Amino acid sequence: DTRQDYNVAILFYAQWCRNCHAVAPTWDMIGQHLAAGTEKSKLVMGLFDCEADYEHMEACTEAGVTHYPTLQYYSLSGQQFRKFTKGGNASAQPKHTNVFGGNWQYADAVLDWLTVNQALSSWHRAGWGKRLRRLLMGGTFSHGGGGDGSSAK
Repeated sequence: DTRQDYNVAILFYAQWCRNCHAVAPTWDMIGQHLAAGTEKSKLVMGLFDCEADYEHMEACTEAGVTHYPTLQYYSLSGQQFRKFTKGGNASAQPKHTNVFGGNWQYADAVLDWLTVNQALSSWHRAGWGKRLRRLLMGGTFSHGGGGDGSSAK
């Protein structure tokens, strides 16, 4: 097992944001429920203060954070997670990123979103994602323009 086998869910926030303070206990409760941080869960959940300093602000801008709170899920599926270095250089960003579009005030909605993302990530790791695309799209779909010359239309 390596860190590349884990998915990451992040709550992007700002200290002054009342809604961020309101959702934080729910985020923690869901993390405990999903056993986040354990080898069994394959999920790391964290908080990221977008306004702690300039580098944090830059990272949040690059992640597409436009408001607070923002919940994002990064399915690594064997890929390296973005590593920020001084000067803003970074390694490859995960291909599978999902932003929560529901109402964070409903803990069940956040839990369901995380659970579905975990399941999809497991399917992808097992190779079911490619198989499902081939089945549904008749083999005409290529993730990222593969060597067969086909592409999604």
